[in-house]
Amino acid sequence: MRKVKYALPIWHYLGAVGCLIVLTLLAPFTWRSVVTSRPSTSNGQAGRAVAIAPTTPVFIQSVSVSSPPDEALSASEPEASQLIAVFPAPSVITHLPRADPSLAGIANVAPIELPEFAAPRHQVVAVPPVADRVQLPVRTPERTSGPSLLASSVAAPAKRSIPVSSGSDSPVLPQRAEAIPKTPHGWPNAVSLIEQFRPLQRFDETQSWAAHAITVLEDVHRQKSLSSNDLLPLLDEMSIVAQQGSVLAENASSQEMRTGILRAAYATVRRELLWRQVHQIATDDVPKNASRSSQETKDRLDAARIKFGNAAAWRKYLRLDEIQEYCEEADADVRAALARDVLVRMNSPKLTSAQRDVFQQPVMLDLERELRRWVVEPIAYPQLLDDIELYEQTRSAEAAHRIAASYQVIRWSERENIAKLAEILDVHYRNANLRVAVRDDLLNRLLPQQDDFEEEVDENIVGAQVFGNAQGTAHMRTVLIPDQRSWRFGLEVEGEVESQTAATRGPATFYNDGYSRYQARKLFQIDQRGMQVSDSEAVANMRSELTGFRTLFDSLPILGWVARGIVRQQHDDHTEMARWVSETRLETKMRERLDREVQLQLEETQVIVEKKITAPLQRLELDPDVIEMRTTEDRLIARYRLAGKNHLGAFTPRPQAPSDSMLSVQVHETMLNNTLEKLRLDGRRTKLRQLYRDLADAFDRSDLEVPDDIPENITVQFAEVNSVRVHCDKGKLTLFLKIAELKNRRNSWRHFEVRAEYLPDSTRLHANLVRDGVIQLIGKRLSFGDQIALRTIFSRALSKKQPFNIINRKLAEHPAIADLNVNQFVIADGWIGVSLGPNRVVAGTVPAENGTTVVR
Repeated sequence: MRKVKYALPIWHYLGAVGCLIVLTLLAPFTWRSVVTSRPSTSNGQAGRAVAIAPTTPVFIQSVSVSSPPDEALSASEPEASQLIAVFPAPSVITHLPRADPSLAGIANVAPIELPEFAAPRHQVVAVPPVADRVQLPVRTPERTSGPSLLASSVAAPAKRSIPVSSGSDSPVLPQRAEAIPKTPHGWPNAVSLIEQFRPLQRFDETQSWAAHAITVLEDVHRQKSLSSNDLLPLLDEMSIVAQQGSVLAENASSQEMRTGILRAAYATVRRELLWRQVHQIATDDVPKNASRSSQETKDRLDAARIKFGNAAAWRKYLRLDEIQEYCEEADADVRAALARDVLVRMNSPKLTSAQRDVFQQPVMLDLERELRRWVVEPIAYPQLLDDIELYEQTRSAEAAHRIAASYQVIRWSERENIAKLAEILDVHYRNANLRVAVRDDLLNRLLPQQDDFEEEVDENIVGAQVFGNAQGTAHMRTVLIPDQRSWRFGLEVEGEVESQTAATRGPATFYNDGYSRYQARKLFQIDQRGMQVSDSEAVANMRSELTGFRTLFDSLPILGWVARGIVRQQHDDHTEMARWVSETRLETKMRERLDREVQLQLEETQVIVEKKITAPLQRLELDPDVIEMRTTEDRLIARYRLAGKNHLGAFTPRPQAPSDSMLSVQVHETMLNNTLEKLRLDGRRTKLRQLYRDLADAFDRSDLEVPDDIPENITVQFAEVNSVRVHCDKGKLTLFLKIAELKNRRNSWRHFEVRAEYLPDSTRLHANLVRDGVIQLIGKRLSFGDQIALRTIFSRALSKKQPFNIINRKLAEHPAIADLNVNQFVIADGWIGVSLGPNRVVAGTVPAENGTTVVR
C-alpha cells in the first residue's frame, strides 16, 4: 500500500539497440508504430516467473508501409469502403530466405507470471505502399554498348522516353535476341576458376583433384556451341568435383588448403548451375508467344481500371493510365521499361499481406501476365556467360552492369527455364553483401545498470490516506524469441519494492511493512517492412504485514478495547481489496510508463535513422534489400544486399565468424563499390578540398574535416568509368583511383592511376583499416619528379592518420564490453570480416580463421 515513482531508463537500452540497427543498415523509411490502449489486467494468483513465451501475438501493421503513395494521399481516403482487410499476426514471408552456409525465486513471496501476449485485432485499409520505397528507372534503359555476339540486327527507330518516376537506377538493357543463337560459339574460358585450382596442385592431397578439375574446365571451353550434346557429362563431372571438394576440405591438413578448396568448390558450383541452365535453355525449343490483339490487351487494362474505380492511389501506384497510353508503343524496349517498373511494384517484398492479397485477384494476375509479355527476352546468352567470366576475373563494373541488366530482363520471363536462370543469377551473383550477427549477451551487457532507489509514499487507497517510505530495485534484460523471418525480441523489466507505511482512515492508523514484485515486458518485431510493437504487459504481486495500529479511543477503558476489535475486523475485511487495488495501480503505471518511454525512444530513433541512414541512401539512390532476418535462441542475424538495380551483390563465400563472437560483421566489396559508384564521381571535375566536403555531406558526416595540408588550388577530374573502386583480398583492401587530370597552379598530370593499400589494425575494440606502405602510381610519362609531387598530394589526401573505422567508436569505448577484444579481423576473397569476442589472439591478415562458409 504505497506509491512509488519507478525509474525506468529504457531509452539507454533502446538507444543501444537502435545503434545496432543503424550499424546493420536497417533502413525502414518510418518507424512509427501504433500502440493501442487495452483494459487494465491484474494477476493476483500465485505463479512462476517466466521469460517471454514464444507465442504469436497480433500486431498493428507499421503505418509507413501501409500508407498510399505520397502524391495520392488525399485520394486514398474514399477507398476505405472498397478495400477493407483485417490484419492477423505478422504475415509470414511467402518465400524462404536464401541460405547462408555460413528469474530466481524470492523467499516468502509468491512468484509472478505474465499471461501470453495478446492484442486486439484491427481493421486496416489495404492501400498501395509508399511509392518512394520502390526505386524506379529514371529514363528509358539503353542497349549495351559492347559488341554483340549475335548476328547484327536492323537499327531500331528513335525511342520515345517514358515519364518514369525519378530516384532510381538506370540499368543498361542487354542485347536482345529473338532466339537462342544457332551459330557456333564456344563456352567461356573460366580463367579465374582455373587459377583458383592451380595453387591446390602443390598439395599432395589435392593435386589430382585440382588437375582433373582444370582438365574438365578446359574441355568445357572446347565445346563449340551452347547446345552441344557433349556438355552434360562435363557438367556432371563439375558437380562431382564440387562434392569431392567438400570431403577434401574436411580432411585438409592446413587452414590455407581448406580455405582454397572451399572457395574453388563453391566457384565450381555456381558455374555448373549457371552453365547447366543455359545449356538447357539452348537445347529447348523456343515457344512462340501467342499473339494478342491490341483490343485484348486494352480489355485487360480496362478490367484493372474498373476494378479500382475511383481508387486513385492504386491506379497511380500501378500506373494504369500510362500503361493504357503505351500499350500500342511500337518500340518494345520502351514498353518493357514501363512493364518492369510496374512489375517491381507488384512484387515488392515490402508489401503487406493485405496488399499482396490485392495482387492475387484474377484481374491483377491477368494484368501481371500481360506485363510479363512486354518484357524483352531472351537475351544474348553467350555474352552473358562472357560477362560473368570477365566479372569473376576483373570485377569489371561494366560487366557487372550488363549481368544485372540481363537479370532484370529475364526475371519476369514466363518460361520456367529462363526464370530458373534468373533465380540462379540472383542467388549466386546478387547475394547479401552485408551480414551482422549480435549475441544476446552483448545486448544485455549494454543494458544500463539500475541504481537502488528510495521514494516517499503518499496516496489514497480504498479511502485510506497512505504515507511513508519505499526502497526498491529494478533490472532489465533482453529475451530473444526464435523466428525464421524477423528479429523478434522482448524487453523485460523486473523489480522489487519494500515499504514502511502508515494508513489512516477515520479514527484508526495502521502500520504496515510491505513487499512486492513486478514484471513488465514489451515485444518487438523487426522485418523488411519496418518495426511492429505489441502493447506492454505487466503483472505485480505483493504482500503486507500489519506491524501495529492505534485508534483515537485507545486511552478509554472498555470502549477502546471494543473500538480496536471493530477496527481490526474492518482492516481484515478490506485487506484483499486494498491489495488488489495496489497491484492493479502498479501494473497500470508500469504498462503506461513502458509504452510512453518506448514510443518516445522510437520517435528519437526514427530521426537518427532518417538522418544517418535513410536520407544518405535516398540521395545515393540505394535501397537495402533484406535477404534474411532471423532470430535464434541467442543471436539476432541479418543479411542485406545494398545495391541498385544495375548492381550485383556478393558472389564469393564469406569468412565464418568465431562461434564465441558477441558481434560479427561481414562486408563484401560490392557493397562498397556500389556505394562509391552512386557518388557519381566518374568524369567529375572538382576541387580536392570541395570533394571532401561533398562526401561528408553525402553521408551526413559533419565531423569529417578537410585535412589542413591539402592546398586549395588542386583540381581533380576523375576518369569516365571505374574511377573509384576497391578490392578486398589477401589480407588487405586496395583502393583504386583513376584520374583523368590533376592540376595545381603550375602543373597538370593526365591519365594515371593511384593505388593505396589498407591493412587491418586492431587495438582492443577498435577495428580500423589503416593505409600501409607508399602510394603506388601507374601511368605513362610520369617522371621521377612527377611521382614525388603526386605521392606528396595523395599521401596527404589518403593520410595514414585517418583510418577507416569498422566498429562504431562509441560501442568500442563502452565500459560494459571492456573485457572483450577484436577476435577476428580478416580480409579475403572480396570480404572484410570483423568480430568482437573474448580476449584471444586476433586473426589478422590470414585468409580466414575458422574457414569459409559457402553462401548461397
